[in-house]
This record gives sequence, C-alpha cells and structure tokens, in this order.
Amino acid sequence: MKAIISKAARRKWAWVLALVMIVSIVIPTSLLTVKADVGTVKFIDGAAGWLESAYAQWSIDNQAEGYTAYIKKASQSDSAYARIDNELIRKYKNYYRVDAVGLAAGDYVIKVVPVKNGKEVTDKAQVTKTLNVSSYDRSGFAFSSESKYKTGSGAYNEDGTLKKDAIVLYVTNDNAKTIKASVKEAKGEKEYTGLQTIIDAYTKSASKGIETRALDVRVIGCVTDAAMDKFSSSSEGVQIKGASAYSNLNMTIEGIGNDATINGFGFLLRNAGNVEMRNFSIINFMDDGISLDTANCNVWIHNVDLYYGKAGGDADQAKGDGSIDIKGNSQYITVSYVHFYDSGKCSLCGMKSESGPNYITYHHNWFDHSDSRHARVRTMSVHMYNNYYDGNAKYGAGSTMGSSLFVQNNYFRNCKNPMLSSNQGTDALGEGTFSGENGGIIKAFGNVIVGAQKIIYANAVSETGDAANASSFDAYLAKSADEKVPSSYKTVAGGTSYDNFDTTKDLGVKSGSLNNAEDVPSVVTSAKGAGSLGGGVIPWTFSDKDDSVYVIDKELKAAVTNYKNTELLSVGGTNAKIVSPDPTTEETKATESTTKATQATTKETQTTAKATEATKATESTTKSTEKETTGSDVTTSYDKTSLSYSGAYTDISKKKDSDFKNAKYVSSSNEILNAISSAKAGDVIIVKEGTYKFSDTIVINSAMNGKAGSYIIVKAESGKEVKFDFSAQKLDGANRGVVVDGDYWYFQGINFYGAGDNGVLLAGNNNIFEKCVFEANRDSGLQISRYDTTAATKDLWPSNNLIINCTSHDNCDFPDQGGTGENADGFAAKLTCGEGNVFDGCISYSNSDDGWDLFAKSATGPIGVITIRNCVAFNNGTLSNGVHYANGDMNGFKLGGSGVGTPHKVMNCLSFDNGATGFTDNNNPTGLTIMNVTAWGNGKYAKKGNFLCYRTSSNAIFMGLVSAGAIDSDKFTGKMANSIYYNSGKYFSLTGSVLTSLVSGDKKGTVVTDPAKTAGMFKNTVNAIDMSKNIDKQLRNSDGTVNMNGLYETIGSYASMGARFNVANQMISVSSKNSSSEVTKPEETTKAQETTKATESTTKETQAPTKATEATTKETQAPTEATTEAAGQKLILNANNMKAETIKSSIYADGFKINASLDDGTVTVDGNTKSYNGKSFKQRIKLGGAGTTAKRSIEFKTAGASTVTVYAISSTKDKERKLQLIDKNGKTVATSATIGGTSLVTVTFNIKEAGEYYIASTSGGINVYYVEVSNGIALTGSTEAPTTEPTQAPTVAPTTESTQAATEQETTKTAGSTTAPTQAPTVKPSQADSTVSADVKKPEVGADEEKITNSQVETVSSDTAASAKTPEVAADETKTGDASHMMMYVIIFISALAVFAGSAVVSKRRRVK
Repeated sequence: MKAIISKAARRKWAWVLALVMIVSIVIPTSLLTVKADVGTVKFIDGAAGWLESAYAQWSIDNQAEGYTAYIKKASQSDSAYARIDNELIRKYKNYYRVDAVGLAAGDYVIKVVPVKNGKEVTDKAQVTKTLNVSSYDRSGFAFSSESKYKTGSGAYNEDGTLKKDAIVLYVTNDNAKTIKASVKEAKGEKEYTGLQTIIDAYTKSASKGIETRALDVRVIGCVTDAAMDKFSSSSEGVQIKGASAYSNLNMTIEGIGNDATINGFGFLLRNAGNVEMRNFSIINFMDDGISLDTANCNVWIHNVDLYYGKAGGDADQAKGDGSIDIKGNSQYITVSYVHFYDSGKCSLCGMKSESGPNYITYHHNWFDHSDSRHARVRTMSVHMYNNYYDGNAKYGAGSTMGSSLFVQNNYFRNCKNPMLSSNQGTDALGEGTFSGENGGIIKAFGNVIVGAQKIIYANAVSETGDAANASSFDAYLAKSADEKVPSSYKTVAGGTSYDNFDTTKDLGVKSGSLNNAEDVPSVVTSAKGAGSLGGGVIPWTFSDKDDSVYVIDKELKAAVTNYKNTELLSVGGTNAKIVSPDPTTEETKATESTTKATQATTKETQTTAKATEATKATESTTKSTEKETTGSDVTTSYDKTSLSYSGAYTDISKKKDSDFKNAKYVSSSNEILNAISSAKAGDVIIVKEGTYKFSDTIVINSAMNGKAGSYIIVKAESGKEVKFDFSAQKLDGANRGVVVDGDYWYFQGINFYGAGDNGVLLAGNNNIFEKCVFEANRDSGLQISRYDTTAATKDLWPSNNLIINCTSHDNCDFPDQGGTGENADGFAAKLTCGEGNVFDGCISYSNSDDGWDLFAKSATGPIGVITIRNCVAFNNGTLSNGVHYANGDMNGFKLGGSGVGTPHKVMNCLSFDNGATGFTDNNNPTGLTIMNVTAWGNGKYAKKGNFLCYRTSSNAIFMGLVSAGAIDSDKFTGKMANSIYYNSGKYFSLTGSVLTSLVSGDKKGTVVTDPAKTAGMFKNTVNAIDMSKNIDKQLRNSDGTVNMNGLYETIGSYASMGARFNVANQMISVSSKNSSSEVTKPEETTKAQETTKATESTTKETQAPTKATEATTKETQAPTEATTEAAGQKLILNANNMKAETIKSSIYADGFKINASLDDGTVTVDGNTKSYNGKSFKQRIKLGGAGTTAKRSIEFKTAGASTVTVYAISSTKDKERKLQLIDKNGKTVATSATIGGTSLVTVTFNIKEAGEYYIASTSGGINVYYVEVSNGIALTGSTEAPTTEPTQAPTVAPTTESTQAATEQETTKTAGSTTAPTQAPTVKPSQADSTVSADVKKPEVGADEEKITNSQVETVSSDTAASAKTPEVAADETKTGDASHMMMYVIIFISALAVFAGSAVVSKRRRVK
C-alpha cells in the first residue's frame, strides 16, 4: 500500500517538525544553563577571636562565585563595617576562611557576603556571633623603657592596629618570586620584584630614614625555599639587614590563619631594630631557624612553632642547629610564646665577643621535649620567666662566661638538670657540658621543679634533696623576687658575681602578665599560649617516655620532611570589583529575613505544641521517679550518685521563718557579727532584708561548730534579698569575705559580694550553702580549701560539704587592681580539700577564669573526690558586662591539674558558650567519671574542643555525652558509650551501652551530623538568657533547683544522652528535729515555659532517660563486665603450621599477623624440636630481638575480655628476657616475668577489653612456639578485616512505646546478663544487597539516624543512595537537578521521534514519487 500525501500536508508536517526540533534544542540548553540561587552563608567549625585577630569559616556554596567579608566592633552600628582585604579570604578543600588581623582588643563581628555575577548577594549575607579579641603580651626587654626604640611591635602600633600607610605584602608559594612593591629611595619610588629583593631594598632605604612607611609581610599557606626569588643569606635563607647597627626597620613578618609555614629556610637578622616575627611555623630550616646575628635590638619573636631543621654536619645537629640564636651584641630582645618541638639546641644566647651586658627576655615559651640550651647564655643578662620546661633530656638553662640569669616562676617537668653553671655544681660532677667555659651566676625564684635529676643551690636544700653548697652551686635561691644576690657568691671558673640587673633595670614586664609557676603549664599550653594559631601545622604530642630521650623522633622527622599543604586551594575571596553597598540598607534586609525565619519557626513550634500536649502524664511520670531521703547527716542521707534526680534541696530550705521558734533576727552589720560570734549548735540567725557592708573578713574559726542534725543556721529573711558587701576591701589574698573553718554551719539566701579575695573560703566540714550567690569577688566566689596552713594531709582538709542551688558570677581578679584575670573561678575545690564535697544544682557564669576549678599540684598532692551534679557553667572568660581578660583559662569545668590525679565525678551537667573547653581533665591522670553531660559551643575565645579529657587513665568513664557546635576536636582517653563527640571536622556517635575504649585522636563510631544542626534532637536550642537580668529568676524554680527551660535538653531517641533538668528532685533531710515525709515534683510550668514543654514529642520520652540512666549507673559500677559481652572465637597460632622462612615483611597466619621488616626487623620460622604441656613442636618463631607494633611482633585482636597464653623461651640460655603486651598505640600494657633459656615456660596475659594487641620481646631474642587467644577476632590479609570492636547496627528510633520497651529490655540485660544486645556485622559492599534493603518502610527517625542509614544504603547502588538522601537535600535537587534532567530526557525522546517521523515521511514521499 502506498502512502499518498498532499503537498499542503507535507508543508504542515515540515513546519511541525521544524518547531519540535527547535524546541528540543532550546529547552534542554536553557535547562542546563539554569542554576540554583546562592544560599545563605553557613558558618562551620565556629568563628572566634584570637590574639589581635579573628576568623570565620563557612561551607562552600558552588553557586557563589566568591565572597567578601567585613568587620566591625560589636558595639558599633552597621555603618562601621570595614571590608577585610580580599587576600585574607582563602578557599580550602571543604570550606572558605577569612582571618582579620591588626585588631585592637575588644569584641567584634564579621559579616560574610556571597558574590554572584560580579555583585554581592546581600540578602544571603551572614554575621558571626561576637568574637572576643585579646592583645598579645607585649612584655620583656624588647618593650623596656630603657631600650632604644621601647617597642618590638614592628609594623604595628602598641594597641595591635597596623601603622598608618604601612606597606602590606601578601606572600604565597605562587607569588614569592613575582610579588611587587615600590620602595621610597633618594631619587623617588622604585618598584622591586620578589620577596627577598623587596626586603633588601626596603631595609636599606628604611635604615637611612628615607622609607618611613612600615613593612608588613603576611605569609599565606606554605612558602618553600624553591618558591623564593633568592636568598641573601646562604646559611639561613631570608636576610633582614639594616645599613648600620640597630637600624629602625619598623617591620613585621607574620603568618595568616592557622597554616602559615616557612619550609626549607629560616631568617638571619643583622643590624635590625624594631622587628617582629609572629604566627607561623618554621620547618626544615637550613642552619638556624632564626638567627639574630649582629647588633640587633628591640626584636620580638613570639607565637612561632619551631620544628626540626635540616641535619648539620656535627653530631649534635641531627635536628638542625640552633632554633633561635641571639649573638653579636644583640640586645633588648624578647622571645616569648614560642613552641619548640623536640629542638636539639633551642637557643644560644651570646658569643664570646660581646662588649657589655645585653638584655634578653625569654617568657612563656614551651620547651616541648627539646634537649638543651633553654637558653645557653654567654656574657648576657637574661630574664627567663614563666617558661614551661616539658621533658628535657639534657638540661634547662645554662650560664657561662660571666653571664647573669634571673630564672623566675618557671615550671620544670622532668627536666634532667633544670639549671647549670659551667664547671661548678652539677656540671662539675660530670664530664662538663659547656666545653670548659667559665661559669655564670643564676638567681632562681618562684620556680616549680618536678622530676629533676639534680639541682644544687648555693644557700638552700634543693627540690632534689641536695644540700646547699656556697662555693660550687647551680643557682642561688632567692627569698624574694627583688632580693639582691650578695657579691660574695662567685663562679668557680672566672670568679664573676651576679650583676643584679633585675633589681636595677626596667625588665619590661607588663603589669599582670607574670604568672605563678604552678599555672604555667596550663597557660603556655592553652589556645592563646605558646605557638601559632591552631598550635602549629604538624600536630604532635610526645609521650612520657620521650622525656629522657634526645635522639631524633623518626616519625616526627618524617612528618616534617614530607609536609605539604594540600588543603589550601586558592587565595582571594572574589575577582569581581565590588562596590560596597550601604551597610545600613543591607543589614536592614538581613534583619527582615531573620525576622521572617523566626516567625516561621514560631508557627512550627505552636503547631507542634498543639499536637503533643501531655502535661498530666508528665506529672504522673515525675511522681513515680521521685523519693525522699532522710537522716541527720548530708553524707549519709543524700543519694549523690543517682542519675534519676535532676535536682535536690534540703528540708531546711522549705521551712518558713516562723518555723524557727527561737530565731535571732539581725538587721545591722554589728548584729550579724555578734550573732555569728556567739552562735552555738541549733541557733538560727535570720538576717533582715538589706545590704550589709563589711571591711574585714568574717572568720568562723574551728572551735565554732554546730553538730549533726543541729546546724548553726544563718539565712536571709524569707523572700528577701540580703547582701554581705565586702567591696571596701582591696584585692589581696588575705581579704576574704567569710572564712568558715567550723563545722555544721548552714547558710541560705545570702549574696557574698565584692570581697578582695574569695567571697567565701570554706575550710570546715559538713557545712551547707544553699541558694546563696557569690558575686564580683576578686578571687573564686566560693573556694573549698584549708584555712590552717599546717593541715598537711587530706584527712585534715575540708570534707563532706554541700554546695546546693547556689550561683557564682562575675568574680574577677581585675588586672587594673593588681590581679591577673586568671584566678577568679565561680566555684573552686582545689589544692587542699578532702573527701565527700558535693556541688548540686549550682550555676557558674561570667567569671574571669573557670566555672569550676578542681586544680591540684604535686606540692600538696591529690585532693579528695569532688562530685558535681545537676550543674551549669556558661560564658566563663567574659564578665556579664562583656569585659574579657585574655589570661583567664575560661573553662566550664576544669577537673584537675599538674598531673596529680583524683577520680572526680561529674553527672547531669551542662556547659555552653565558655571561652575555652566545656569539660577538661586539665592533666588529671586518673579515671574521671563523666556521665550525661552536654557541651555546646565552647571555645569561643580559645580554639578548644567541648571536651578535652585525654590525659585521663584508661579507666575513665564517659557515658551519655553530647558535644554540639564544637569549635575544635574533642579528645578522650578512657571508655565511652552512648555518646556523640567531635574530631577533625566530623561528629562520631557511639550508641548502645557497651563501653568502647578510646585514646586521644580516635575516630570510633558512626559519623553523624552536628547535634546543633540535627532537627528533633533538642527541646530548645534558642539561648534566650538575658545577661542583664537576674539569672536565678530566669533559670531556677522557687525551690532553687535548676530549670533551663529545655535549653539544649535532648528529647526523643536521644533522651538518654546529655543533661536534663526539671525532671525529678530529692529532698535532703539535714535537721533531725524537723524531718519531713514530703515527696516533691518539679515546679508547675509557668506560661513562659509552656511553649517549650509543648515541643516534647511525648511524655514517655521523659521516662526513657530515667531508666536509661539507671542502667548507665550500673554499667559504670561494673565496666569490666560490660566489656566482656562481645563474643569472639578462639585463635591458635602453632609454629608447626607455618612455612619455614625468614619473614621480611608482615604476613598473616591463622588469624594472627606476624609483623616484620627488612630493616633490622625480620622474623624467622625454622626447625626446632620441643615437647611441652602435652604438645610436640617441630618449629619455632624466632622474634629475634626487641619488638614494636611494626616489627618483630605477633599481632592479634580481641572481641572483649580475653586470656592470652604463650609458650616461649629465651633464645640465649644464659640470658633471661621478658615478653610485653603492647596496645595499638605502642603503649606497653603488661610485661611478663623473666623467661629463661633452658626450657619452655607459659606466659599468660589477661586482657580486660576489646582491642588490637601485639606480643613482642622487651629486649633480646625470644622464641615463640604457641599462642592462644581465648576471645579473638581473626585477622586476614584483606583490607576489610573485621573491625576491632563489633560494629553496631544503625540506630532507628522506634515509637515512644517501643523506645521505653527497648530501654527496659536493655536495662535488664545490662544488669543481669552477660549477653550483649544483638549487633549487626560490618556491611561489606559485596554483602550490602542481602543486608540493607532500600525500600523497607522505616519508622520516623531523627536526622542523625537517617544519615546513618543512608551511609549504609549508599553501598548498594548509586540509585539507592540518591533516593535515600534527607528531605531537604532531595527538595533542593528536585528544583535544579532531577526534574531538569527528566525534562531534558523527555524532550530528547520527542525530538528523536520527530526526526524518525520526518525520515519516514520523506522516505514515503520518495516512494510516492
């Protein structure tokens, strides 16, 4: 049949086909060119102020072409925003970052604006929270009023701002050769190219006074030797040389951000004056890292990290030569806050040619396992204060050739010989350290020396027990800082005496900057301590075994040698020429946008509230979880370990004034003093409303006591405000407000205000402070410590005191009053306090130092166990008026100090918005217990994690922890369960009740979203606390217990984690006369709280955490049993079953791994016949020598508690040797008894927890015939070997009822069974099809669980993974991705049909013809 098509029809078909083809081309093209809108800037990893700088980081939006950034004082109007230099914005692999530098101290905000199509997208801008900026510590001889230039600030003013008209060079590895700058010369300006070339021209002209502008060289990223245009110093690298001695150069070299690095060269300074170097790392330097060679003055080197240099030709130059050397009549120099990483020779100070005293300062430096020369001083007069000598294998400070050293308030930890003088004292007892040079004199005062081998004083018995030796000594021990050393004390070699420069010269030490020696480690190692921003480009922590080792660390050397900055992608925020918009208009738009978003959130909250009201059920649940405790003594009637209670109060606090029939009412200061001085057991003193002024300390001595059940009560009139005002006192350690050295006193409702030291020093026993306030005192608000300084042992120190429902705030040792800003905590129980002290329901905020401080020191030893429960710490480090002092430690809860251990307990506590860490062990090496706590957004001033608990022992317990909004990595050592923590940019969740062992740096668990960004995890995340109003009225119930109004309180499937308040209270009966049977419940919800409470998903979620935490408590009591639940298999390694060979690289055998190395680490399997314990062996495994995790070891894994049996013999008959058990971190966890060489013996190791272990010899050869592991996990050669610990299945949140049931079931198993909850095996890609089903309908889950599930679904196929993304992501992709692709495919299909139809018509037309 032939088709007959008319001519008209053919024309119509042609038009239709043409139209379809045009559409098929145009529409897909337009769809492909459509792009999504730029998103609002999203800050990540926090934003913070540092030292005269501030920074912010935000996520990459691929729709933005770039960004601009602006900064202003937080108190200024938006019209004050100033644009930050474009070069200070950099793009990294996963984020953008801006650093604003040259800032005076104060509070700032940074605004970041995306750029698209060459214009700022102002309605997508975002502003940081307030960023507090501190000043650098401008102290030392570089700032002495007697120096030539009286400053070492270089290109900067003394307030930290850049000098007017300064030349600023942004130097990168890409432009160091090509960067250009114009320099003023006698004949006019001339342009130079290349960094060294520019510096040469600048220093020459500046020395002659022609170029008067300052020069600021800003290093971005890693600048290598290969990138430089040239070096003017062949031995060091970059040369900074004036035309004549002490030339005024006004020059700064500084790093930008936390990754600035000088790699492959260093600096040589000659004839240079007023030069500053700061905030960068130096690695692989040539000869010296920084050499101040000849006639330099007013040079300030600070906040620099110095790693290994290139090996020199001499034996003592394996780590490089001098890190910082000062010589050739260089004077008035300050080296401060420098972090020396294992330097071989830190600093030579002086040669043999100096013509006179040259004044040098070293302060707040961290000599981190460096070996010697800290400093080695010739001829010069040197002040060394507040340095941290940390594990130094050779010596600390050395004095030779007539030099004078004032060594003041330093901390020496395991420094072999803290102070040496050539040819005398300790140095004379050995072979001599200083090449036979003449000696010098050291004056020592205020130092802490721990773990030294020897020190000899001229005039006193030393810390090492060495007797005084007036003729041959290391140092003269001064009785005061201003004591002059008598001229009769002379050096053995040279006969010189001390020049007493420190009593005659202006040392340049800034007021308030001198720390006590015991505080030096925490100050120097803090985020604003030694080193550059972020702590150096190569994070490195040395172990205690490194203290006595001075050979080069091969792993650190490799890291230094191979360092490359691969994260930095580009420099510059945008290439567009931006005309800044009117800030006021822009901010108005941003405010409107924020307001709309807030309104939307409010509507959602109201909707949720209507759907979830369950007030009656909540009351019922509360009643079922409360109980009363009774008895006559706090220590016996009070359940201070249960997590069932979120608050407590005493029966006394519930009494009315009229209940005290014989009370004495007082209404004047004198009446108060008289009543207290005459009080006896059972007396009640009621203070009428008012402010009572006192100028002297009120002392309740040790003879003024109540008794159990009959306290002496001092309380405010019910419902009235009473203040004891001590503000007339001056800041002084003796000017406390009240000293309570008696027992059984009870204080209630009194504000202890403005004391010159502690508001209250609590030194007695069995005392109670309830609903009291400690405000604006000039040391810690309340401190538990001894009053009697002769009380030398813990049993004599204050014990069994209860601080309940108290608040401490705005305590500060003001620098302008002679303080330092770093001593005033909210609450302190430190140095000398005994057992049984408890803080319950207390709030500590806006104190200059820490919220809680449990500091201890070696001189007095461990303190008693402190229990902190149901407490809150926030905003510490900044007073409520916004004033901030940089010296404060700024932690929420500081739980130790000085490596002196006490296993404190912290339960159900909240820490947020503190300047530094939320919870820190502060070098407490014991097993802390921290349970059900939340840390949110801490570290806002110091870049620190929410949790720094990594110096604890492996017995530390961490359960129910939540870390949210973290600024830096959390660190733990111990056992963890049911927690979320942050490390290296990711959050990790360890779900379930089985404890997992962690060491610092571990990244165990499932990766989850930042809890701060996880929908449905918290009842309330809006911090509505008004710092200008009474905090107690905002955050407490009428009974005094804490009520955070749901702030940062977990709900739903997360409710077993974190802190929860206003759940259930216990009443403590402390008065036997008036005991009560009252059962309490949380206070009725106010109208202001109703909306928050309504957002709870169900009432039963409130019940879940109570039961879960009860189970948690039981697990804590028996952590060992908890770790034995996982089941493995018996593993046996029999030498008979192995191939006879020399093993030169690691192999696997029968579930074990034999670790060997061709480089002096081979293992041999050969023939040898022995019979032992009924077994016959024909072969043996010869370990050949001392082993490590990398060589000469047998590796295995355990699933839990396990017994390891080894049959072994020494390889030499007449030498006894030992086997050791090593964990995966290389730490020896057990060592066997000696093993002889005549017959086989059995070695048994009992392992308590799952992990990865190695069997190796401690020294010398050992032959192994048989190894058995009772509960192991077989190792294989595959890269997918089983994990160390069974991997838990993703958590899927069940319904409310199932949550409760599951919790109860888990509790039952934990308490009464050794069988662990069923756990899913690790899903391998090849098994994913059978393990994870993408179309299974799941119950509703929180955002975190959803992402956990998705991460496993993604192993199935890309289609499944794409369909499993979160709703928000899916929605975004539908707008610009999947829909457009689908439409394109449809149109292409139509086009294809059109072409096919057209072809058919043409074909048929031809046939018709």
